[in-house]
Amino acid sequence: MDPPSEAAPTGNAPGDAGPDTPAGDEGEDRIVAMARGPQTVFVYWRLEGPRSAKVARELGLQAQWVLRTLDLTDDTSRSVPVDPSAGNHYVEATPGHVYGFELAARAGRKWRTVCRTARVEVPSDRPAAGRSAPAAQGPGGRRPAPGLGKFVAPVGEGAGGAEVPGLSFESTPLRLGSSPLGAAHEDEAHEQ
Repeated sequence: MDPPSEAAPTGNAPGDAGPDTPAGDEGEDRIVAMARGPQTVFVYWRLEGPRSAKVARELGLQAQWVLRTLDLTDDTSRSVPVDPSAGNHYVEATPGHVYGFELAARAGRKWRTVCRTARVEVPSDRPAAGRSAPAAQGPGGRRPAPGLGKFVAPVGEGAGGAEVPGLSFESTPLRLGSSPLGAAHEDEAHEQ
């Protein structure tokens, strides 16, 4: 599979406040992560509970907030500084891996975890075992038409138009108010 044309977004996307957190979470510290594809995880949080307030008081102004990514597949971790008021962050991921995330504050050697996510499995970028790969492309980048087994030219490509068995482009033109599905039946009704 070719790599995507653009790198997976990381950090905060402009205007992306993330999904609304469920009602009833007011006054709680909460972090949620969801896979956005095989190479990206979106993490969002709300810090309104007693734990985040206690950590902020304990560590003071020198505290640096971090989002810690725990790759549970490779048993590795990495941390990136975040603004706790931002509320979200995009993280690059490895296809098929399982992750956990935690929002924490650190000051010197002190580390205080405020909240953790549930495990998040990032989808693979390969077909599942027992499934075939997507159909190969034909001449000119065309794909076989579903159920026809023939390559169909996109509209406007080349001379002759599309090849579809049983379809003639010289059929009766539609009249105003008629339906393409009912055109043959309407013609039969007028001939009787």
